[in-house]
Formats: sequence, structure tokens, C-alpha cells
Amino acid sequence: MERDAAGRRRYTEKDVSWIQFIKRLKQTGMPIKQIKAYAALRYEGDATLLQRLHLLESHRLGVLEEKEKWETNLNKLEEKIQVYKDLIVNTGHPANSLR
Repeated sequence: MERDAAGRRRYTEKDVSWIQFIKRLKQTGMPIKQIKAYAALRYEGDATLLQRLHLLESHRLGVLEEKEKWETNLNKLEEKIQVYKDLIVNTGHPANSLR
């Protein structure tokens, strides 16, 4: 890590990109232990490309499964919201005037 004359860290574009990627892994639910394993492989160099690829592909599958669950749950929530809206409109409920 480079530092300026005052001793402050100077981040390169490559450093920033790496940090952003780590944050994305975390945001997609990758456990810290796996992120550390990925980082260790990265620092070992190109000899670990296949291992890193497998790790990311495995994580991708988990992310896709979670995405499918969220989409299913969102659809069910939207269906329930519509049921309530229909009931309010069809029964002349006072909440109908809130629209």
C-alpha cells in the first residue's frame, strides 16, 4: 500500500475495485470465511484461477437460489396485498376512501 508524504494511504483504482468486489461478495451473502479464502487464493496468483472460479460459481448458485426465494415471496406478498385491496373495494370498507 502506497502512502503520501503525510503517511496517508493512497488507494489505486485497482485497490478500490478490489474493495468494491469484496463488498459485493459480502452483500450477496458470502460468509467472511469464504471471502478470506477467496482473497488468500487471489494473493497466491494465477495458479489458483480454477479454484477461484469454482468458489465464485458455487456462490453464484447460492445467490440464484436466494433470488428465486425472494421472487417467490415477493409474488406471494403482492398477491396478498391485492386480496386486501379487492376486499376493501368490494365491501365498501371505509379504507376505500383513503385511495
